[in-house]
Amino acid sequence: MVYISPTINVLNKSIRNIGRRLLRDFNEVENLQNSIKSIQPFLNKTKLKLKKQIEYDLKRIKKNYDICFFDENLSYEAEDTWIVDVLNGSNNFQKAIPHFCIAIGLIEKKETVISTIYDPIKDELYFSQKGKGSYINEYRLKLTEKTSINLSTIAVSRISTISNSKKMKIIFDKFDQIRIFGCDLLDFCYLANGKIDAVVFQDAKKSSLEIGKIITKEASAIIIENIDGSEYSISCNKNMERDIRNILSEKIEI
Repeated sequence: MVYISPTINVLNKSIRNIGRRLLRDFNEVENLQNSIKSIQPFLNKTKLKLKKQIEYDLKRIKKNYDICFFDENLSYEAEDTWIVDVLNGSNNFQKAIPHFCIAIGLIEKKETVISTIYDPIKDELYFSQKGKGSYINEYRLKLTEKTSINLSTIAVSRISTISNSKKMKIIFDKFDQIRIFGCDLLDFCYLANGKIDAVVFQDAKKSSLEIGKIITKEASAIIIENIDGSEYSISCNKNMERDIRNILSEKIEI
């Protein structure tokens, strides 16, 4: 049986409602593709509408908590705060590529305790609570250890990451497929759902990526931080963890 705290229950209803509004705006974007000047103002207007609705809803849930919108490149300082990525994958959205999401996380005592990520295109709602697991809609997500690494897939946000260090390049060579989906937070969700095997991300501290990390952790994924002393980290299933840690333990000639 799915455990849903009162906070998550209200939050999930809110983010689904907001997602329906975003979906209507996305349908309008497809009609604006021949007018580049019209798309950016429309995107800005869409984000503003979403922010106002999200702020209103979150204040009703926990009125004394701060709200940090990461699309403005802000970082949070308060111990108790909502962190919001109002439109993760905005480049996809404005190019009418149907791969983006809305994400909200709750930080209490400087620790992520609740996370909700909604993909309105697929009507997939990912959510998690510290110590209670991760879910997609009403189904629990639980990664299992795979017996084979054939057709293993790793997701990364930018191509430059692959060539930044020799060890990172060796790690990428372990995977059969490299994917750049253009929506960082859905990468975490796809790992938790077993659709991909690893996600590479940069310094997640005080960023919206914290919303994605808890989704993978509560689905039993492993997080290897500060790869080779760099700002890069990897979240992966247990099967890939062994290979990655073996690579990190090897001496690489520079």
